[in-house]
Amino acid sequence: MSHVIGIDVGNFSVRGLLLDRHGKVITSARLPHEIRQPAAGLAEHVAQEDWWPGLVRVIRQLLEQSRIRPETIDALCTSLPEKTLLLLDRHFEPLHPAILGQLDSRAESGLAALRRQWPDSHLQHRSRLPLHASALLPLLHTLLRQHPQLGAQTHHLAIGNSYLLQRLTGHFVTDYHTAALSGTFETASMSWARDMLASAGALEWMPQLHWATDMAGALGREAARQTGLSTGTPVLTGSSARLAETLHNGATQPGNMTIHYGTEVSLIQPGRQYHTDTGLWNLPYLFPDSRCLMGELLQSFRGLRHGQPNEHHAFEDMSYEAGHSPAGADELITLPWFQGSRTPVHDPQAKALLFGLKLSHSRSDIFRSLLEGVSHTMTANIRALQQAEATQMIYADGLGIHNRSWLQATSDIAGLHQSVRENPFGAELGNALLAAIQVGNLKLADVEHINPVREVIVPRPELARMYQRHHRIFQALYLQNRALMQRMDIF
Repeated sequence: MSHVIGIDVGNFSVRGLLLDRHGKVITSARLPHEIRQPAAGLAEHVAQEDWWPGLVRVIRQLLEQSRIRPETIDALCTSLPEKTLLLLDRHFEPLHPAILGQLDSRAESGLAALRRQWPDSHLQHRSRLPLHASALLPLLHTLLRQHPQLGAQTHHLAIGNSYLLQRLTGHFVTDYHTAALSGTFETASMSWARDMLASAGALEWMPQLHWATDMAGALGREAARQTGLSTGTPVLTGSSARLAETLHNGATQPGNMTIHYGTEVSLIQPGRQYHTDTGLWNLPYLFPDSRCLMGELLQSFRGLRHGQPNEHHAFEDMSYEAGHSPAGADELITLPWFQGSRTPVHDPQAKALLFGLKLSHSRSDIFRSLLEGVSHTMTANIRALQQAEATQMIYADGLGIHNRSWLQATSDIAGLHQSVRENPFGAELGNALLAAIQVGNLKLADVEHINPVREVIVPRPELARMYQRHHRIFQALYLQNRALMQRMDIF
């Protein structure tokens, strides 16, 4: 019998599973690691200690637990957080700890100067994303300014999956979606933004571009020796964890949306055509010539989690405690922009704001208000998207789905149903499904019986009026304080 392996290297762990040709999960494995924070605002992994050894150990554990022969593995697919930045020498060895751009704020101080050089209007005209502190160019400029010796030592720049793919196959590649999210990519021409990369001296450092469904290459001899797999095993290019989640939710067709709930929050919906006027990001998707619309709210909870001994558990504790506050958080409203606003309004100077605080409010109310603030932001994204394309189904995913009050708040505020799939696995399942589909073991339609819907979150009509009022206040708080937020950056 043939099998595939899906691996997801996430912020807090490496997770993997083994799938048979019928889509049954044979076994799974997980190896935890930590986000390293050498100073406030920094978030890093050590690739040669966290990523590669973790991937090797998880694959070996899958083989040992299942007792299957390595030659029955038809393909392997992996994912990494898409906004990683790692400079490599001529031998593809890391020169510094990998920067987790989605959680790192080191580039904020130099962002304003780069935005003057690359204004939003110019980037939009060239079908590029606006610059923000998590984008590749600000992070790269900051890194090279702080460590100028890296410029002469660097021969390759790894983002997304490219470091792992090079270790596995010898081919230095990444997928189009990850490249587009870096902010140094032109969607219209489907190529790197040469002028932006040249401004940082990085034009010759970038990986080749493939679709996520393309084969990156065959497993090399040394990688086979370390993992226990067979030399020549096909390795897919793959993409980000968030795109993999759309696959295991069966949300790969236009009109199907996936909302990711976690320490980073986003929504993705495959699109029928190219849109530039939604306020959302129009990006390449998984399959050749496919597109998706994406809304993003990064670092929603990092400000409350920094310095905790186990940040993953701190987020879970916060989510649990928020469940003790009533719907509406006792009239407390939060703007959750700890690192600026991404979509549908791009404003790097937007600030977090707690409005309506009273002595009677509890910590649970504050946490609930923060979660609802994220739901208000997601509602604004959903409405902006629906002006361009209709949404038939919404699927909820991520660790945050275990907090029922948060999911319920999104449905109540947006007035929409959300479906939750039964299978507890995340991007590792999506990666395994992508591999199984590409080698012909499964079809996209098979997701419905492999991972059926467990429940549907239905909006409560009795709360509609209150949440509509809160949403109007939420929007007004930003519009009426935007000028003050911008003035704060002057001092």
